[in-house]
Amino acid sequence: MLVTGGGDKTGDLYDPVAKTFKDVGDIQKERTNHTSTLVGTRVLLAGGADNAGKVNQTTTIYDIATAKFSSGPTMLSKREHHTATLLPNGKVLLAGGRIESGKNYVLALSPLAEIYDPANATTPFAGVPFASGTGRYAHGATALIGATGLPDGRVLVTGGSNVTTCGQTGTSELFAVNAFTAGASLVASRSDHAAAVLKDGRVLITGGTGVVGAGCGPLNSAEIWNGAPSP
Repeated sequence: MLVTGGGDKTGDLYDPVAKTFKDVGDIQKERTNHTSTLVGTRVLLAGGADNAGKVNQTTTIYDIATAKFSSGPTMLSKREHHTATLLPNGKVLLAGGRIESGKNYVLALSPLAEIYDPANATTPFAGVPFASGTGRYAHGATALIGATGLPDGRVLVTGGSNVTTCGQTGTSELFAVNAFTAGASLVASRSDHAAAVLKDGRVLITGGTGVVGAGCGPLNSAEIWNGAPSP
C-alpha cells in the first residue's frame, strides 16, 4: 500500500506481510487533499495543497516497477478536495475541487472536469464540462456497473459543496461517453458523504454534512440512487 501526502514530501510503502513501512522517496510536492489513483503499474498523484495552502496544478507519478517518483504532466486546473475515478479504458476522470484565493476558497475551474489519458504523451488531459455549468467539491464520484456486474464507464457525481461553509448541493451529474448529463436530485443536500455501488447497480449514499436544524452539521441519513443500469 502506497501512502502519500498529509503535508509530508515523502512516500511510504506498507508491507502487509511484514507489517512494516518503508520510505520510498520524495513525492516532488507537498500534498494534502490530493487524489491517488492506480493506473496500470503506476500511481497518479494529482493536485492537493502544500503546507502554505497553495493549491497544486501538478501531478506526480509513482512507478511500481522502479519504486520511484517522478514529475507528471500538468493538469488543466489547480485542484484540491476533488475526486479521481479510474475508468475501464484506463483513463482517469478528475472532477470538481477548489482553489484557494487569499483566505477564501472558490471552485477550481468550476464547470469543468478533466480526463487523464496515460497513453497520450502530448496532451494527457482533456476538459469535460459539467452539464450544470457549476462546480462542486467534497462530493461523491462512484464508478457504476452494467448488467455484467463490471464497471461500464459511467460515473455518478453526487452532492458536494459550492461555497465555503454549509453550501451543500442536492444535485447529481452522470458521466458517460465523455460527457456529463444532469442527474436526479438527492433526497438531502450533502457533502463529504460516502457513496458506494451495490451489486445490483444501485448506489448507496450515506452520511456527510448538511442542513441540521437551523444550521449545518453531520447527517444521520442515507439514500439509494435507483438509476437504470446500462445494457
